Amino acid sequence: MTVITDLDDMFFTAISSRADDLSRADIDLLAAGAVTAVHARDFLDAGIRRALMARIDAGELAMENYDDRRVHPPIARFGPVVNDYRAAGGIAPAYWDAAADARRGWAAATTAGTDPMRAAVARLRLAWPGVVRPATVGGRTLFAGAVREINDGALVHFDDVSRELGPDFFDDGPPIVQLAFNAWFEAPPEGGETTIWRRRWRPGDDAWRQRYGYAPALVEGCPALRIEIEAGDALIFDPRNLHAVAPAVGGRRVAIAFFMALTGRGELLLWS
Repeated sequence: MTVITDLDDMFFTAISSRADDLSRADIDLLAAGAVTAVHARDFLDAGIRRALMARIDAGELAMENYDDRRVHPPIARFGPVVNDYRAAGGIAPAYWDAAADARRGWAAATTAGTDPMRAAVARLRLAWPGVVRPATVGGRTLFAGAVREINDGALVHFDDVSRELGPDFFDDGPPIVQLAFNAWFEAPPEGGETTIWRRRWRPGDDAWRQRYGYAPALVEGCPALRIEIEAGDALIFDPRNLHAVAPAVGGRRVAIAFFMALTGRGELLLWS
């Protein structure tokens, strides 16, 4: 379900359909800014969702919190994200060990039939006619497919790899557009919705800085789109728009998450 608070902008909207109907046209609309978000219902099979939650609850996929000096309220995750390994000149060497550990963890905890990343990429390849592959840095493959449990909400923030890590971070150059992908294993009966504002970062915004994000006052009065999700759903949107997650009520909010960079050659490059 979507709730739109500004109906005067025909491009500030979301489209919703079954995952089987996800198409190149949907991704084209997102990349062009003609829609704000694509909500794909029933993206992840229930068997895959149950298998992954069982692995998480059994400790076979070790979840750990982000560094609480930067991320609070707490968010648990499996798998490294490049923003936690930023260093002068690019990415810290420790990232590559963490990525290798995460890949071994996936291999030990999943099979071809229960791997949500494999399932997500397979669906994206059906929708997108170009290449869909992991992004590379210095000839090395970035990890894609972090699992995140966000039960206490996430601050207002944006994600922009070119601004955060520089336009030359990827071997393939700066993306034409960056998209965020999330697909949920579990969703709470209330809360947990994603809100996207018609507002991007501006010089001077650091006056509202709070850890990795910003105070809610920064987006006060801005048109907003709220997306309510159910288990199995996927959401794709441009994360350069300021966005936040509401606290979950009465349940858990667990998803697989990664970013997609659309290149000038029409490839979709993936990373977390």
